[in-house]
Amino acid sequence: MNVLYLKSQGVSHKEIKRIERISEVTLLAYFRQYQDGSIERLKELHFRSQKSELEVHTQTFEVYFREHPPATINEAMAKI
Repeated sequence: MNVLYLKSQGVSHKEIKRIERISEVTLLAYFRQYQDGSIERLKELHFRSQKSELEVHTQTFEVYFREHPPATINEAMAKI
């Protein structure tokens, strides 16, 4: 959404790409998504990634960490 704000302020595409560290393809994709479905469309996530082997344990992790909150990220990683 920063891209849209910068565009609304008259910032050039080249400068938007530099500030947001995105490619021309990504910049144009954001503009198309906004035109197709406004801000709500930009909020949608469409990542194509391989599922983690840990995903089947999501609920178990959630229950465990609610009962035993880790103090640090490293502690949580060690438990997982």
